[in-house]
Amino acid sequence: MPSDAVVLCVDLPTVISSLPPATTATTAMTRLTGVSRSSALSRLLLAVFSAIALHCQVASAQRSRDGYILVKAPQNGVNALSADTNLGLAIDSSVGSTGWVRMKITGNAKNPRDKINNIRNKYSGNLPAGWQVEEDFIVTRMVTPNDPSWSLNKPAMDKISATSAWDIATGDGSSNGPVVCIIDTGINYNHADLNANVYRDGSGNIVTYNAYNGARSEGPTAGNDDNSHGSHCAGTIGGVGNNGVGVTGVNWRTRMLGCKFLGADGSGSTSDAVECVRWCRSKGAKVMSNSWGGGGFSQSLYDEIATARDAGVLFVVAAGNSNQNTDTTPSYPAAYNLDNIVSVGALDPATDAKASFSNYGKTTVDLFAPGVSIYSTVLNQNYASYAGTSMACPHVAGAAALVWSIKSSLTWQEVKAILMNSVDVVSAYSAYCVTGGRLNLLKAVQAAGGTPVSRPPSPSPPA
Repeated sequence: MPSDAVVLCVDLPTVISSLPPATTATTAMTRLTGVSRSSALSRLLLAVFSAIALHCQVASAQRSRDGYILVKAPQNGVNALSADTNLGLAIDSSVGSTGWVRMKITGNAKNPRDKINNIRNKYSGNLPAGWQVEEDFIVTRMVTPNDPSWSLNKPAMDKISATSAWDIATGDGSSNGPVVCIIDTGINYNHADLNANVYRDGSGNIVTYNAYNGARSEGPTAGNDDNSHGSHCAGTIGGVGNNGVGVTGVNWRTRMLGCKFLGADGSGSTSDAVECVRWCRSKGAKVMSNSWGGGGFSQSLYDEIATARDAGVLFVVAAGNSNQNTDTTPSYPAAYNLDNIVSVGALDPATDAKASFSNYGKTTVDLFAPGVSIYSTVLNQNYASYAGTSMACPHVAGAAALVWSIKSSLTWQEVKAILMNSVDVVSAYSAYCVTGGRLNLLKAVQAAGGTPVSRPPSPSPPA
């Protein structure tokens, strides 16, 4: 959504609130425009008014980071904004790799929408050509805690035919293997079920990144998890297999990068998410796993995901947990119209039906994967069972990495096509997603050209 659309919503709620509580949309339209409700123009204006009201209702639920805005403009333009003492803006940091800058709002007035309007007013309502301004939206993890239960984790893997797929491939953790970047709360790199599969540099040092709250630090402990959410996703993607400990991920062996942009409370800002996408791409990630969402359309995030696409990256993302049709009520980043995105809805392995909370959409959700009672790694040396599209997303991200481990020359387009074309088509999902089906790991690795190999027996579940 263009940032210009925000202007419509800034004053509309105030106008509506000035009308009597029982005012209908038609009466409100008549009072606001002076047009008789019986005319054809009235009916046209009513349709427009209703559409604006619906947009504003959605926008009002979107939170943005107070005290900051995002700007894309030539450097001299950014400098001019910073130098204008009437605006009260200071350059904070660059965001991603597509020319966006985060600017800090100085003084006492911290509302980003007001500041965006001030910038527009400075240029008589029309920004200079090529300029863009937007809010720095708050996004959150997409998870619902539940009680630990290994007995429901195995059905999740069985539902995607993982055990049979492991007769063909278990992943590639060598320096030639695909890199999966988990953009989240970080990873618990010290967990016995994760440590062997975390990304290391040529000297064997763990590589992590922290982008949370404007931090820009890389190091062995920079991106440590302080929430559990990112570690849980990591365990599903690449919990070490056949080690006699805890759980087994979709990949027994892989290389997982962790980029932290969500804090201990599970929330973070769009600008920090953009920075994670940039950093993961710079480290050669082929797959990005994104179990988070919220906020409005962000051009800066869209631009960075598009740049990742051009570098050969598949961007796997949770569809969202609002039980809403994202064809009509988009949830970002899952609903961006970018072809390297794979949007994943959650299914309940016990019923093989859409999870009650999962978003859906015939054009904006691609496929379903297990997302209820998923048992995986968390903080310390612990395990827990979570539910959410956050848990469905890493099943598909892990599947993409497993496919790439079989044939590294595949393009992201080919990997996405394999995942989409190899689903089990199930009537329960026919109205809910593009493919009408759920992930099938066995069919995916077969489509990639994998053939059965000898492997050690599957690990036993924990006592």
